Amino acid sequence: MDRTRSFRTRAGLALVVLAGSLAIVGGWGCGGGGDDLADIRATATAAASAAAVTPTIDPMAAYKSRANGLASDLSGLYGALFADLLKAQVNQADPKWPGVLTGDADLIVQKAQELRNLAQPAELNPVLAGKIGGVADAFSAAATLLKQAVLRADPGQSAQAVQMLGQANNDLEALRTEFK
Repeated sequence: MDRTRSFRTRAGLALVVLAGSLAIVGGWGCGGGGDDLADIRATATAAASAAAVTPTIDPMAAYKSRANGLASDLSGLYGALFADLLKAQVNQADPKWPGVLTGDADLIVQKAQELRNLAQPAELNPVLAGKIGGVADAFSAAATLLKQAVLRADPGQSAQAVQMLGQANNDLEALRTEFK
């Protein structure tokens, strides 16, 4: 019986300590320490509002990202046009190729104009800005020449346009390396 009494005494003492601890914690957490529900809500609202502040975007970084995206698109369109030129050369009798090639050329002109018209930040080096415009203009001129050559069925003009497109693409790749 002595063990049972000792156990009861310890259990009772533990309950008293637990109840006291809960009362202290409850007093601090629920109004006893000055933190009531309105204070918690105000603090949470202020923290959420502070987190909603948008970071400052570097205009040069945004321009580089957009210009690199357009350059990548332009390079991909050049690759597609070149592949279609090779297919058209193998199967010249197929009447679909003039439409396909002029459509490819139109896409290149459109993407080159997007690159040309992209708003440039004041921080952009003027020499680099000139190179970007030059590459865009070269793509546009070469694709326009190719379109004319296809419509006229002029192999000499087609060869010249393909050479110009190749040079424009080489210049674009060099510019992309310099621009990074």
